[in-house]
Amino acid sequence: MEICWHEEPCGFGLAVTTQTAGKRRYIDEIDALRALAVLLVVLFHAYPESVPGGFIGVDVFFVISGFVIARAYLPDLLARRITLGAFWAARFRRLSPALLLMLAVVTVAALWIIHPDKLIKYSETLLAQPFYLQNFVFWEEGDYFADALTRPLLHTWSLAVEEQFYLFIGLAVLIFRFAPRLFLPVLALVSIASLIAAIYIAPQSPKTVFYMLPTRLWQLSLGIFAAYAAQSIGRRGAGLNHAIVAISFGVIAVNGFVFSEASPFPGAHAFLTCGAAAVTLIALDAQTRSFSPLMFGPLRYVGRISYGFYLWHWPPISLWFLATQSKPTPLVATLLMVLAFGMAAISYHFVERPIRERRALPTILALRRFVLGGMAMVVVVSVTIVATNGALPLYPKEVRPFFLAAKERGPFRCPISFRLRDPEAELCPLTEDRGDLGVLVLGDSHADMLDEMLADIADALDQPIFLTVRNCDYGYFGQSSFCSDQILTEVIETAKRSGISTVLAISLWPEDLSYDALVEETALLVEADLRLVIMESVPSDPSLNPIRRARTALETGTAPSLVGLPVEVYQEQILSQRAAFAALAERFPDHVMVLSPQPYFCDEDACRFHTDGLPNYRDRSHLTRAGRENLRPMFRDLFEHLRDGP
Repeated sequence: MEICWHEEPCGFGLAVTTQTAGKRRYIDEIDALRALAVLLVVLFHAYPESVPGGFIGVDVFFVISGFVIARAYLPDLLARRITLGAFWAARFRRLSPALLLMLAVVTVAALWIIHPDKLIKYSETLLAQPFYLQNFVFWEEGDYFADALTRPLLHTWSLAVEEQFYLFIGLAVLIFRFAPRLFLPVLALVSIASLIAAIYIAPQSPKTVFYMLPTRLWQLSLGIFAAYAAQSIGRRGAGLNHAIVAISFGVIAVNGFVFSEASPFPGAHAFLTCGAAAVTLIALDAQTRSFSPLMFGPLRYVGRISYGFYLWHWPPISLWFLATQSKPTPLVATLLMVLAFGMAAISYHFVERPIRERRALPTILALRRFVLGGMAMVVVVSVTIVATNGALPLYPKEVRPFFLAAKERGPFRCPISFRLRDPEAELCPLTEDRGDLGVLVLGDSHADMLDEMLADIADALDQPIFLTVRNCDYGYFGQSSFCSDQILTEVIETAKRSGISTVLAISLWPEDLSYDALVEETALLVEADLRLVIMESVPSDPSLNPIRRARTALETGTAPSLVGLPVEVYQEQILSQRAAFAALAERFPDHVMVLSPQPYFCDEDACRFHTDGLPNYRDRSHLTRAGRENLRPMFRDLFEHLRDGP
């Protein structure tokens, strides 16, 4: 029987125990629950079409973590039988060595595989790892499911949430050590507030709810309540408990196949999954004999190494994509997961277990030196990569401007300080409020990429300008809850109250642009006495991506191509939207104006890829600073026209 002492943490991939005569009995079946959780996550990432809801495995891990902390630490922490320093040291002993090993191996691979534009982003997430703030970095980058394959350390966001939770527990212990009976009631209130906040914030910022501890705290706390509930219930007959465990396991497994990334969070999948995990833990703790289906040796072994398997499973998938620019096929994904499992086993037997059992780094001082040294090395490597623009000196001079262009980022949509100060706002000001004749910029990331230049022009002309908080395409309201008809109504009402007279719609318009939807939404603007200025899409094409040209140059040993996009290709791209916009202007001649970027990018033969040798694009469609400057004269003329009137 394996014993888990106070000094040895029992959590994500660790022992869970029941106190007996000063020792803690290992609950073997919880390894099976961990195995189910990690397998769901792994299958979701390796075969997303087959297991679309496998991400719920992380929810299960959060509940287990709360359960484990409550069983192994909370009573002794609140009774002051162990110190917070010992608690946090134990967590670092368990989590940090394996994480540092993974970071070292993946970083070496990244330096060989990832080009500078993505290597810069990688280094930023790497720099956050020692401080367990990577969830904030990923939150700033956007939705978890957007461009996930380009971020090899994306899965570590959950580790940051866990470490932040341990800090929260420590602070709570400091507060309630002198009134331990208040701990659970206050935690219950905080947990309810966490769940309400998650439900309230989700429509405005789904990524905030996904990544942040305050909106995940209810899941971790649920595990704590499960531990106390199990203690209150005590040990009872095994039959009913085994039936409950079987049903709960089934619920969790089915959720992995039924739900998907489109499912709202928190929603049915989160409530069902976390509830089933909590019930499973209570039933397992209350059973009087083992549940044989969960005692299957290979399944329990997967649970034992689940922490390492979680650490190692995602980087190979991401690095494969970054190296080949294609998703791994099922066969390749299987081979990559075999590799990840092997690395997890090596990590478990030669790093995690020796350190946990104090055969390596036996003292707190040795552990501290190892962890701090490893963290310092991570910081040095990260800063070096950033300082060299993604190890750019390793590349020929001819391709460096292309990589520099690709690493340019658009501004964060509306300042973070504004969104925190007014989370319900649908518009944010880009300039000081100067009364009427304001302009509202509405659209997707292509509107966002222009907002700083537009604000600069408007500010010079003493004109107020605003941006919608949501990146919703004009003509597509009502097709999702995030960009609903109600949101459009709120935007229009707020625009009128803010003295806005013109809506400037900018997007990379899709081919299935609906003229009827444009008419319907424009009629609402006309009814509110708002004018619409709508801009045709800028030239876009995979061939305009500077990384693609840089890679071709490196592969062929030639200078990067500066050839533009044939103008007939661009005209074909915008044929349907140009016709729709022209018909819209004809239907609402006094309220609709159409802008064409073509004269500012294209001549008779081609649309320019570069301006004085600097790429106009940072990807296939988003403009660099050099590219945006091509449109400055067009927008300056527009704003002067709006200010001076017809």
